[in-house]
Amino acid sequence: MTTFQTNKTYSMRFICDSSLVVCWTVTKRTAKTLTIINTNTQEIKKCRVKIICDEEIVYPLGKYSMAPILRASNTK
Repeated sequence: MTTFQTNKTYSMRFICDSSLVVCWTVTKRTAKTLTIINTNTQEIKKCRVKIICDEEIVYPLGKYSMAPILRASNTK
């Protein structure tokens, strides 16, 4: 299974604008949650980890129909 690791940076793209890339760095993790920081704005979020297709994912901006997904396989 692909998992998030602390002190690594991951990137995500938006469905509506695929040229827009947002990077997040994992600062702390537990078995069920991640604490991540946006590399541009220094915004800190705490997110619940979900497992889909043998990979960990989180929704840093909330879960809605076209929400960007931060995947453990998208390392920067």
